Amino acid sequence: MATTFTICAVFVPVAYMSGIVGRFFRQFGLVVVFAVMYSLWDALTMAPMLSAKLLIGSPDPTKRNWFERLFAPVNRQFERLAEGYRGFLRLALERRVITLVVAFGALAASLILIRFISASFMPAWDQGYLYAYVNTPLDSSLAYTASVAEDVEKELASHEAVATTFARIGVGEIPNRATVTAKLKPVSERDKSNFELQEEFREYFASYPRAEVTFRVPGMGGGGTFGQQPIAVNLSGPDLRVLEAEAEKMVAHLKTLGVVRDAGMSYERGRPETRLVPDRAMCTEMGIPVAAVAMTVRGLVEGTVATRYAEGGEEYDVRVMIPRHEIRDLADVEGIYLKNRDDEVVPLAMLVDVERDVGPTEIQHINRQRTISIWAGLALGAANSDVQSEMDKYVERNPPPPGYDYSAGFQTEMQREMFVNIFTALAIAVVFIYIVLAAQFNAFTHPFTIMLALPLAVVGAIVAIFILGTTFDTMTMVGIILLMGLVNKNAILLVDYTLQQIDKGKSIVEALLIAGPIRMRPILMTTAAMIMGMFPTALGLGEGGSFRQGMAVAVIGGLLTSTFLTLVVVPVVFSIVEGLRQRRKRRPTEVMRTEFE
Repeated sequence: MATTFTICAVFVPVAYMSGIVGRFFRQFGLVVVFAVMYSLWDALTMAPMLSAKLLIGSPDPTKRNWFERLFAPVNRQFERLAEGYRGFLRLALERRVITLVVAFGALAASLILIRFISASFMPAWDQGYLYAYVNTPLDSSLAYTASVAEDVEKELASHEAVATTFARIGVGEIPNRATVTAKLKPVSERDKSNFELQEEFREYFASYPRAEVTFRVPGMGGGGTFGQQPIAVNLSGPDLRVLEAEAEKMVAHLKTLGVVRDAGMSYERGRPETRLVPDRAMCTEMGIPVAAVAMTVRGLVEGTVATRYAEGGEEYDVRVMIPRHEIRDLADVEGIYLKNRDDEVVPLAMLVDVERDVGPTEIQHINRQRTISIWAGLALGAANSDVQSEMDKYVERNPPPPGYDYSAGFQTEMQREMFVNIFTALAIAVVFIYIVLAAQFNAFTHPFTIMLALPLAVVGAIVAIFILGTTFDTMTMVGIILLMGLVNKNAILLVDYTLQQIDKGKSIVEALLIAGPIRMRPILMTTAAMIMGMFPTALGLGEGGSFRQGMAVAVIGGLLTSTFLTLVVVPVVFSIVEGLRQRRKRRPTEVMRTEFE
């Protein structure tokens, strides 16, 4: 019951985390909670019933059945291992200070390793897609952009690793933008990952003369036509020209970093435009309101929806406007006539001044502020957090002017939110675990001994992540959360049986030397079962296997170290805590040194 409720104490807060990250973990947490609660019911009902039917001993204790004979060598090895562990445990209990220094020294060393481990929101994994983002010159027609996108699509489709392609022209209703999506063949049918293919196509299109072709990773969860850039930052402020100048400086800085690819920004200036600026004095003199000038031009050129036409269950806009063939250039627009309040006809050319300039493709706003997004892709093997850290240093050295501010992009914001929410959930889980264990053991001190397994598990998780080169991301944190629920069970098994021996009149050391070797076998068996279950996932094989790899790496590393340290460090800490507790209650107890004599 204690092991079941501690697992629930971990995953209930996780299931109710807030934000987008909470959506990822909610189903996961609830599934684990319901699964372990049902397993408790099974352990209290089905397992005893089946044991009564199947675990029937032989009437002649000298004879063994074939099953017992088959596993006799394994049992003998376990017995030898138990004897060796008993001697090692006795040595650790004699040298408690050295044992604790080594254990907590390992914990401190693992925490130092964190600064050398990169972090990201989602793990980099082969989703089987490539997203090419095509930007032709700003004055390009839709037909020209379509021809360029067709060339890019043909080049992608010609590669042996590409299964199908799809092009979209005029993205965001902007004629010079297009995207080409390439669906790759299954991982088993190609030699390169999507990241390697992305680098290969980047090099090919680097000198492409007709357009700028950049590549982005698939969007979160595999969706999205545009894909996403892993590095992003937003610069907000009132003046677009200042924003543009500051953004160009950061883009130039990003391009100097060797691990950055396709650095750019959302702001594009240079699209030709013609403005009709009303001459307010002339409009007043001619008796035509400025608003009437604007509405008339817009209505005749862009059109006005007068009604809707229904047919076959569908409705269509009926748009009233000047026929397209009558508006070929600016002179045709200036030839439009308006009536004033005296029913006199006035040409539009008398009422407006014509200005020709270049303007932005689009103006982006975030929190009511004009914003330019700066983004960049990563080279193969580069880490998100390293580049983000370099951008933060750049902002510290080159702060924006007063009134302007940098903010994190989507993935960086989600990454920070993830760590805050997960650590908050884990802090709540630790409190719940303590409450559950205090109720189960009817003591305030022993839960601290059991919960010592939590930081000991982190040692192995961090070391495994560092050695295998994975990152701190959503799936890695899932693994660490799993550890929080799993590693306590070993300490619970050990402490529970030790307390039973103390209740039988054994001294602290005697109880530990009895409980440790007996509980070692179930601890090793359950740990080995979990490691073997996670091992295929840790290999990262198959479609999307690398997505879950970080979770398995963290779990396996944490289980390995926590099992070893739990079998040694938890008994040492228990002997200290229980000794102090007995002295405080003034119970007769032997001095530890005499017990070894």
